[in-house]
Amino acid sequence: MKRELIDRLSDITNEEMSVLSDSYSLSSDAEPAFANMALRRRDYIWNVIGTRQTVTVKPHTRFVEIPVHSHSYVEMMYVCDGSITHFIDGQTLTLRSGELLLMNRHAKHSVSASGRHDIGMNFLISNDFMRQAGGKFRSSLPLSDFAENNLSDTGKSRWLVCRVGENSAIENLLENLIASSLSGENVPQIILSDTLSLIFRYLEMYPETLVGSTPHGSHGENEKAAITDYIQTNYRTASLTELSERLGMTPQYVSKLTVRLFGATFSGLVREKRFSEAEQLLLTSDMPVTRIAEEIGYENNSFFHKRFREQYGVTPAKWKRDNRIKQKRGC
Repeated sequence: MKRELIDRLSDITNEEMSVLSDSYSLSSDAEPAFANMALRRRDYIWNVIGTRQTVTVKPHTRFVEIPVHSHSYVEMMYVCDGSITHFIDGQTLTLRSGELLLMNRHAKHSVSASGRHDIGMNFLISNDFMRQAGGKFRSSLPLSDFAENNLSDTGKSRWLVCRVGENSAIENLLENLIASSLSGENVPQIILSDTLSLIFRYLEMYPETLVGSTPHGSHGENEKAAITDYIQTNYRTASLTELSERLGMTPQYVSKLTVRLFGATFSGLVREKRFSEAEQLLLTSDMPVTRIAEEIGYENNSFFHKRFREQYGVTPAKWKRDNRIKQKRGC
């Protein structure tokens, strides 16, 4: 981000002056500051909803811890300089300069007190905007899942972290939004909305910016189903690159995601499916082993034999003989 913009954002705001005044007058007991801030934040949220704005840009308030809260809209924070730590649904998340955090309306979070050089900008995004934008997230499963859960009254908490500081296209758009908020001019909502739409389009275009998301131990139903369906249908030619393109994620991210969801690597899951099919063909068909290897996706017959022996401890031919004998005996 441009240094001159960071310097302007470093100035202490009136709200921060009030926080500092409350804190100093009460020494270490800053509880009244929390109460005042919470009241101001409630009023602010109400005004956003009342005026039906698409997006509102507001500097993150420094020097005070923000207690646990949730929103009735999507909150996006961009860290312009320094670092800011969030606690989201029990997870500790430290954002650094150049990183962007999106939280849907079901996420509960708090924020630790930040220092003067820890500068963040909050973008408060209406549900109407997400409703319109969500239908366009066709190639990005993380974004479509985020929007879908935000709009549902029974949706689940979702958050995404994107590292965009080195992506000049996205950073320039964020700078434009921030500069507009600092200009003091009444910028038309259509301009802010169009700029925000471009940011989301670029996030969809550059899935490699996604570096973190809601832990998938209990929230990965859509991703798990998509990966399972892909392997079941495409096991002969399955590749991590193709799956990543379908999900709108990077191969590195999908690789880690697969291990978290299944406790196994992508290649391990593909091999498991291929061998399951090989078992059925060995038991029920008269295909030669070389043909079976080709049928399940192995072009190199020697490699198939090697993998099969590692898995079962015997050659495919011996496994076929032994298990057909067991079948005849009714074992």
